[in-house]
Amino acid sequence: MAIDLVIPLSDVNSVIGTAANQFNTMRLYRASSRGGTYALVTTITLVASTTRYEYSDTSGLTSSWYKVTLYNSVTTTETALAEAEPFPAARDITTRKELRQKVIKNLGGDPFTLTALAAQSATVTEALDTGDDADAFVGYHLYRPDSASAADNDRRVTAEAAGVLTHGGAAYSDTTVGSETVELMPIDISFSTLNEKIGDGLRNTRWLYRYEFGTESGTKQYSLPNFVEGEEYVVDGWLRFGQTASAYTWDKLEGAGKWWRVHGSNFQCVLNISPSQGDNAVIALDVWRAGEPLDSETDFTIVHPQWAEAAAMVSVIEHLITRDVVRHATSVYAPLLDIWTKKLRQYSRKHGPTPGLRVKIPTPGFIGSFPSV
Repeated sequence: MAIDLVIPLSDVNSVIGTAANQFNTMRLYRASSRGGTYALVTTITLVASTTRYEYSDTSGLTSSWYKVTLYNSVTTTETALAEAEPFPAARDITTRKELRQKVIKNLGGDPFTLTALAAQSATVTEALDTGDDADAFVGYHLYRPDSASAADNDRRVTAEAAGVLTHGGAAYSDTTVGSETVELMPIDISFSTLNEKIGDGLRNTRWLYRYEFGTESGTKQYSLPNFVEGEEYVVDGWLRFGQTASAYTWDKLEGAGKWWRVHGSNFQCVLNISPSQGDNAVIALDVWRAGEPLDSETDFTIVHPQWAEAAAMVSVIEHLITRDVVRHATSVYAPLLDIWTKKLRQYSRKHGPTPGLRVKIPTPGFIGSFPSV
């Protein structure tokens, strides 16, 4: 058995290279337990703009734990293994498909395994429930996200009999059945619009991200990656003290001659820093970062799963309410919006505060930051 890993590196373009303080590969390490001894498994080459890396570990077990470091094969420098966050073999990454299915379930729908297909029907045996009404799924959207043709993604169920769902739309262009999942959605929203609104929800929320980089001796100014939207989005700065992998602390960039300032806007920000701190040190900035929309079924978000789910739900419900108001002046979804708005605020407090949901733009000192370790 192999452990199939998906390793995200969202800021790859800000670290990739072979010059000093840049990296051209990542190293994957494995241990038998979270606190065990980590041994090198493989080295993976970084590719510009590629934020998702896959590896099948044929020697891994479901009980294995992993760590990832960044490595420069030219300078032979490597980020500290002891500093890397361990993750289990069973770690989940929330893909667009997984996030959409959470939204569908929250709205009363469900994903099912497809059994058979005909030109204008889909057989979903596990959806058959003799206790249901004969037309329980009539009117539902029948999504086929795994179909070979995007034209087959969305149909409306017009009849149901013994698990066979007939639709009144155009005949399917793809009637091949593999390990395909279909999604039954009771709310009237198209497949493409649902994906769009989920993306909008992620894009409109913000989460706290830690951006780390190495400094060069004597350098006073550093360009920041384009997800730093303005100086007000940088909450705190930290300087790492200690040169060994297991003996260092993070101290705030303040006091005793330590000074720093981020300035600029419109995604063109720079960090000015005291030259005395630029001697091949490691700097960390706490940055408010906007989520990004998901472009494909396998594209993933690194926003916390519960946070991402709540942000997606708020966006979808707001769309439904707006549409209802335009059509009918009232909407049955208003209570749901209150529920999920509260959930989003709850998860943002639990997993890191966010200024999303029309809350003011963050300012330095808005929250507490990462503790020394």
